[in-house]
Amino acid sequence: MLAFLELAGMAVLPGLAASAVLYPRRTDLSFAQRLLVAVLLSWAIDTALGIGLARAGRLLAGPVAVGLAAATVAAGVAAYLRGARLATFLPELRTPDARRAAAVGLALVAAAVGAHYVRQVLQPWRESLVAWYYLGDILEIVRSASIPIETIDHGKTMPYEVNKISWSVVLAEWLSVSGLYNAPMRAMQTAVLATVAGVTLGAWVLSRALCRTVVGAATATILFVAEPRMVWKLAGFRGESFGFVLFLAAAWLALRIFARHRVRDIFVYAVCLAVLATAHMVPAAVAVLWTAGVAAAAFVRHRRRTLRTLATTIPAAALCLAMVLGVWAAVGRDVIGGQKALAGRTPYEPYLGADPTRAFVQLVMGDPMTPKVRRFRPPEP
Repeated sequence: MLAFLELAGMAVLPGLAASAVLYPRRTDLSFAQRLLVAVLLSWAIDTALGIGLARAGRLLAGPVAVGLAAATVAAGVAAYLRGARLATFLPELRTPDARRAAAVGLALVAAAVGAHYVRQVLQPWRESLVAWYYLGDILEIVRSASIPIETIDHGKTMPYEVNKISWSVVLAEWLSVSGLYNAPMRAMQTAVLATVAGVTLGAWVLSRALCRTVVGAATATILFVAEPRMVWKLAGFRGESFGFVLFLAAAWLALRIFARHRVRDIFVYAVCLAVLATAHMVPAAVAVLWTAGVAAAAFVRHRRRTLRTLATTIPAAALCLAMVLGVWAAVGRDVIGGQKALAGRTPYEPYLGADPTRAFVQLVMGDPMTPKVRRFRPPEP
């Protein structure tokens, strides 16, 4: 439970304070919308901090905790100067409809997380080899307190994959702080539950924007998170599962941008798309296609206003591209060239060459902790 709260705190608190800088009034966003914005802004802050510490070889529990606390306090001070107060972060419950929507949204998130938790308890929880491969990537960051240049993949030296770097770095930060690098199954289970909560929240926010009634939004959310293939996706430890959270946020922001035409929404969308592109490229591409469809529909109804909005998005698109390229430059890797090298493996290597044994080797045959990380290892009970 403590590890889940630590991950939830890292994924919410910094961005919650930052959200009040952009949306200082409680009426600017609903409570669920503010939580979703907090998640995407927190992931951006966590990624920037993690990559900065990794470049210095200091991605350790102490520096991570201090950095996140400092970022949260700085954002809180800026929000206060913008006029935000404690009431900004509280849900609006004055009307019966608002109370009903808050209760239904909370119930949906709790039910989804509870269902996946019960499934983990009652059913022997196994993960695919690809999930262990992802965990091996994250453990290598924890082990070296930095982002490796190369790794051993099926006995060959290959470039360390950075196409999911924001997902890997943030989870490496969490593992360093929580100490769960010695409990891989528990770490993956906890990350899965947090992802389920984020996806359900995102589906609820998007459904509320698309459906007029609470019943319609609840029905759409349930159909989305209970769809068999989605259940299978969410039950696994995968970067694309987390990508659904940011995709749903981007889809909701696209609707909001062309309905309200506010610059701050466009800025948040640019940050969301940049983080999504560095977490998983597939949902990022789908988010761009969704946005194009929303823009086309808006153009049919309001041509001039939509053209003005599209003109405003040009600097945001440049900002998004700059952030993505900045992340790739910060990790010091040719991402496109690295993907070409990874794609050139022989067809006899499973999972496109993904070597899941690295996690087992680190956990079973060797000590995955360096002396730097071991200093922050929690005492044995």
